[in-house]
Amino acid sequence: MNEERTVYEIDLAYLERDWLEQAKTVFAEGMKLAEARQALNEAKSTLEIVEAEQDMDVRLHPSKHGLDVLEKKPTETMVKNAVRLTKAYQTADETVIRAQHDVDCCNASVTALEHKKRAMESLVQLQA
Repeated sequence: MNEERTVYEIDLAYLERDWLEQAKTVFAEGMKLAEARQALNEAKSTLEIVEAEQDMDVRLHPSKHGLDVLEKKPTETMVKNAVRLTKAYQTADETVIRAQHDVDCCNASVTALEHKKRAMESLVQLQA
């Protein structure tokens, strides 16, 4: 048997074993997906907090963010853009992007296992 075999491949010589392991594998990948979704939600929450903190800082200290050159009060768009330019916001946003990528990868894994299940069902019907 090939040592490089993944959980997504079907080994016809061990179809029964693959069937028996399928539920356990789907559960494990589903748990990874749940953890990835939790991490994404936590990252989004952190981003919202950072955004609020940075918004307050921009409004309280406009000169610190380059908004002191204006002769008038900064607009909402200017404040929003200044917030997005802060290192804290960019770091939190990158964390959300990475967390979303992890969720997408876990979704792909679960989808692949669903395809494997359908393929095994078809193989069993062909052998019947």
